[in-house]
Amino acid sequence: MTSEVEPRRDFGALLVFGLYLAFAIALTFPLILRLPTAVANDLGDPLLNMWILWWNATHVPLTSGWWNAPAFFPAENVLAFSEHLAGLSPISSPVYWLTGSAVVSYNVVFLLTFALSAFAGYLLCLHLTGRRDAAFLGGLAFGFAPYRVAQFPHLQVLATFWMPVGLLGLHRFVDGGGWKWLALFAAMWLMQALTNGYYLAFFSILVAIWIAWFVPWRRWRTAVAIGAAWGVAFAAMLPVLIRYRHVHEAFGFRRRFDEILGFSADVASIFDASAQLAVWGFMHSMRKAEDELFPGLTVIVLIVLGVLRPRVSFFKVRKTKPEVLRSLLLLATLVLLAAGITAFVSPGETTILGLRLSANHPEKPLTLALGLFVLFLATSRTMADAYRRRSPFVFYLLAAAVMWLLCLGPVPTLLGRPILETAPYAWLLNIPGWDALRVPARFTMLMILCLSTAAALAYRRIWTSTAPRARFVMTSLFACAILADGWVSSMPLEPAPAPWPRGTTRTAGPLLSLPLGDPGDDLTAMYRGMWHGKPIANGYSGNFPAWYWSLRLGIEARDPSVLDELAALGVNEIVLDTSLDPDGSLDKYALTRATRLDSTGGQYAVYRLSSSHKPAAGPGLTLGAPLPIRTIEVNVNSAQIRGLTDGDLQTRWETGPQTGKEELIMDLGEARPIAAVVLELGPFGSDFPRELQVDLSDDGQNWTGTWRGSGTGAAFVAAIRDPRRVPLIIALESRRARYIRLRQLAQEPTYYWSIAELSVH
Repeated sequence: MTSEVEPRRDFGALLVFGLYLAFAIALTFPLILRLPTAVANDLGDPLLNMWILWWNATHVPLTSGWWNAPAFFPAENVLAFSEHLAGLSPISSPVYWLTGSAVVSYNVVFLLTFALSAFAGYLLCLHLTGRRDAAFLGGLAFGFAPYRVAQFPHLQVLATFWMPVGLLGLHRFVDGGGWKWLALFAAMWLMQALTNGYYLAFFSILVAIWIAWFVPWRRWRTAVAIGAAWGVAFAAMLPVLIRYRHVHEAFGFRRRFDEILGFSADVASIFDASAQLAVWGFMHSMRKAEDELFPGLTVIVLIVLGVLRPRVSFFKVRKTKPEVLRSLLLLATLVLLAAGITAFVSPGETTILGLRLSANHPEKPLTLALGLFVLFLATSRTMADAYRRRSPFVFYLLAAAVMWLLCLGPVPTLLGRPILETAPYAWLLNIPGWDALRVPARFTMLMILCLSTAAALAYRRIWTSTAPRARFVMTSLFACAILADGWVSSMPLEPAPAPWPRGTTRTAGPLLSLPLGDPGDDLTAMYRGMWHGKPIANGYSGNFPAWYWSLRLGIEARDPSVLDELAALGVNEIVLDTSLDPDGSLDKYALTRATRLDSTGGQYAVYRLSSSHKPAAGPGLTLGAPLPIRTIEVNVNSAQIRGLTDGDLQTRWETGPQTGKEELIMDLGEARPIAAVVLELGPFGSDFPRELQVDLSDDGQNWTGTWRGSGTGAAFVAAIRDPRRVPLIIALESRRARYIRLRQLAQEPTYYWSIAELSVH
């Protein structure tokens, strides 16, 4: 690779960054005028990220105190429930230290994600193109892509400025730039990993593809050097990954396969744009979360022009024997593609080129067609020549296609219907820890990086004029088009929540903020924690501890047992926003277990919560050996009985919505002393019985009621005791019986009664 210019320590780079920053300010205007008082986009995830950045600025990263952020009391290692954003601390923390405002700190970082990402893309493109005009457009396309507007709420997704610099380091190293560039790559990979766990994994895939393309086998020492530097960076990240794995295993956090499917993109998503875009906001195809993948028209036009400019084709067919074979490959690809399209549009038998084909499912023919097409491209002379030359343009085009394919997740779909039997993302799920990433669609940002780089290289191909004025005019036109693609009609801003009035809290211990359960209420409670500094029972994050569902549902049901358990765990204060309690039901609920500390009639009511109740989830609880269960009978979903005792928490018996008539009977074979029945909920923490009665019998005909109570408090205690297994322990004081009957007596139209594992002790 050669360059007409090299990056220099001059005012040119400063000017470029200044322009990008000006564009960012204009794009987000009037945010710059409301840095201390408004929050960019909304009061959802931005408040969570603001709280995390504040915590990073006030605690030493990677220490025990840092991991134990003050939410979800009594949980530990709360920072590992979501992204920790430590990679943004070098920017956000100094701003917080200077201003003392978490809102300013967040908004400044939000603004800089556009300018810094664009500038990082500019540096990469400058090295590859050797021209400042092409590099300027490439950086602009990356930093102001339409996809970024769809990700306004997700600061960690917007913060992509480490990746292009990491790729720059790799390019410079293989071009003979020396070890300092390899060190730069390792540092940038580490910083990106510390910024966003998704990019830790996704960027690593792009780096692996980059090595396979740009480092030939004969230069194995270069590959080893890159691997060694990468290994050092990974080793530095390993303590964080180990902590995450330990915490997630302890709390039973995992992503279900249907979640991963739900957050995978659709083929049609490429035509889905954010409604906030000024030009393309009308374009919608799927209207689902994380599905607005539109890359912008201008970069596509530039790339197409760049491909057409050399007037060469990947599809040229010669009459030599190898090309005849490639022609057959292409023909087979077209036949399979036609069969797949036919099966998608109109299932049944069809005739293609005189062949009668049965096409009821498009997945198999389209999967084969894709495989043959990849083989066809790989064997083309143009592709072989591009690989020999290590063409950056061809690489970034192919890498963009791979990133797009990975966006589609493990089961690619078109308009919601599967079109491939398997996909590369499904292979990635075999990597340990990969299944913790539930949004394959975020590979889009890697696709945007590749497309913007390819667009810069294409611009160098199509515009070769050396006249300064002509270059300036053409670059300006394309720059305006790129900005138009990603411009918003108006920047959404929300007023930052007000802190509680001074003196609202009266005690030094943990508190409960009411209402609880709505994300907006819980995020506001976390936000206000930046002022009072006390642990709170509320919380919001990427993962929730198992007890949060029973806590929320218990408060919704106004169940006093939940307050008893909170008090026993150390929560000694309740603060109620009375403006959100119009009927006074939360006030009455708090007074069932707490004493109101003021009667001023203000917006916030404060209560002292106390209880003589001992924590049921505390240490010292022991169970005897499990007793054998001969048979189990249920009056609903009998086919699922095996899931009750198969030792797998991911399987279950469930009733569907609770009607008050669900029943389960266990036969122990003979009368035995029974101390407890244990119902383990596992990952189904919200599916506890709303009202449970336990009856015992010696003959299966005459029953004696032994225990009855709300399942809410029991589920809360169970999740505190063991958040992974969530064991509801019903103590029966060593009664003797052969039969045990569990009856669910309440109605719950939304949540099921589920049991992942059932045992008698």
